[in-house]
Amino acid sequence: MEHLRLKVVLANCPELDALTRHVRSFATMLTEREVERLPDWLDAVRQDDLPSLHTLAAGIDRDRDAVIAGLTLSWNSGVVEGHVNRIKMLKPRCSVAPSSISFESASCSTHSAQVR
Repeated sequence: MEHLRLKVVLANCPELDALTRHVRSFATMLTEREVERLPDWLDAVRQDDLPSLHTLAAGIDRDRDAVIAGLTLSWNSGVVEGHVNRIKMLKPRCSVAPSSISFESASCSTHSAQVR
């Protein structure tokens, strides 16, 4: 039922239909790691009047090496990003009022750490 509703909406709105096609194609390119499709995808995006996707395409062009690395290399920073996001969520809960911070009790010496 939902599929039919979507089909009717897309048939009545060419911009939304084009956007849907580009997003699905991009998602497939990412999940299948098909970097060779990137230039054709960028060209197809630029042919449609979709300013938001033009902005995305321009960003991909600026960072093309990073995008290609993300599509081709087997390693990623997903775990690190997960930790960063978790820390960002915890930060507001852990904030300390500035008046309660005492720097006089803190010490730092570069000579105290020894390499073994």
